Amino acid sequence: MADETGLFEILEIRSTRMFGTVCLARRRGDPLSRPVAVKVLSGTLAENPRILSRARDEARLLSRLQHPNIVGVEALLSIDGRPVVVMEAIEGLSLRELVQRRKAGLSAEVALEAARRTARALEDAYCGTGSEDRPLRLVHRDIKPGNILLTVHGEVKVVDFELARGEIADRETTTVSTVVGTAGYIAPERFGDSPEGPEVDVYSLGVTLIEVLTGHEPVLPLEGEMHQEMLATAVADLAPAGLEEAHLDQVKALVARMCAYDPLDRPTPTEVREAIRAIQREADLPSDLHRFAVRVVAPLWQTRPVGPPREHFAWEDVSFLETVPADDAVSPESEVTEESPENTADRQVYEFLGREAWEERKRELKWLLTLEPEWTPEPFLELLHRHARRSWWRFWARGPSDAQVAVALELLKLRPTADVMEWARFYAEHRDERIAQAAKVLLAQADEAR
Repeated sequence: MADETGLFEILEIRSTRMFGTVCLARRRGDPLSRPVAVKVLSGTLAENPRILSRARDEARLLSRLQHPNIVGVEALLSIDGRPVVVMEAIEGLSLRELVQRRKAGLSAEVALEAARRTARALEDAYCGTGSEDRPLRLVHRDIKPGNILLTVHGEVKVVDFELARGEIADRETTTVSTVVGTAGYIAPERFGDSPEGPEVDVYSLGVTLIEVLTGHEPVLPLEGEMHQEMLATAVADLAPAGLEEAHLDQVKALVARMCAYDPLDRPTPTEVREAIRAIQREADLPSDLHRFAVRVVAPLWQTRPVGPPREHFAWEDVSFLETVPADDAVSPESEVTEESPENTADRQVYEFLGREAWEERKRELKWLLTLEPEWTPEPFLELLHRHARRSWWRFWARGPSDAQVAVALELLKLRPTADVMEWARFYAEHRDERIAQAAKVLLAQADEAR
């Protein structure tokens, strides 16, 4: 029987990684009993000041990013003197897990769309602005199939920013010459004195794409001439089903550029995203992952082996979450949850969306948006995100209704940002006809604008 004094109830231990353990937990006192992912540093590492600082930096970096393709961070807590990162709970499998179950690799449709959305996340992580109103310049530095998740809803989530570096005013650690990352995915220049920009993540994404399309990780030497020879061999092995030769050649050319030995020869994340989009259009490849997720990911997720958390070998490292008194758990200065929006218009929209059956007052909401032209898509995007996180087999879970999502998509025609279009593609094949139609109208509007 769990001790009822702790801040969390541990439901499942998900994974053990380089710096610690991730578990699924429920925060006691939450009236919605909402599960969250909790990341805990392992006991020995929790005593290392530099690693403690890196954990806090990871939480601060992610708290400044609100992106549908990047795992969301809710809070950084100090429990029993140990940093604990509270994140959104993700129901899904990594590309590594999916490839292990499909030895020949994933289809071009799935692999390219996952890579496109990952490139979009890398693009926004590097160019997006934080609370200091300046670019974050965030570089992940450990992109690999194991750090890209595909959820049961067809979302792509980039996770594990333990090794990331970025430019924030309250950063505690400084970049050192030590090479960090996963062998096989590290760009060659990182073993020298070259600065680390988004091109190192593009390289890792290229290696990831080869592995996901072929089912095996390529071995690319660090010496220039040998690297290019082995890269040419790996690219030649790309033969995903369903692609005509002309489109396959385009994929091969893109991957070869992404994995180029010289970082100056690589495309930017933006160029990767645009190149994949062009291939998808020419090859008539759907950009929707929802059907694959429902057909493949969700069944695998539901039937995965899950043992009692107390029987997991990492239990001792996380058990304090259930035993440390809640009153002693939180350091107020450590919280990184978002403050209420400073934008007055957004605040009014949030309040409107908090009313019961607000979707039945659509005309009134449109009038509010007209009177408050400074509104942003954020309140609606948050609503879409909360709706998408509901598991389709947990039909009783509270959250935005399908009718509310349809209205939100309809109103977002007024603010067709890149994030809005990302969600429109996600919802275009939704089972609810109103949602799918509203999403398709958004996409058609974007195509006309081009």
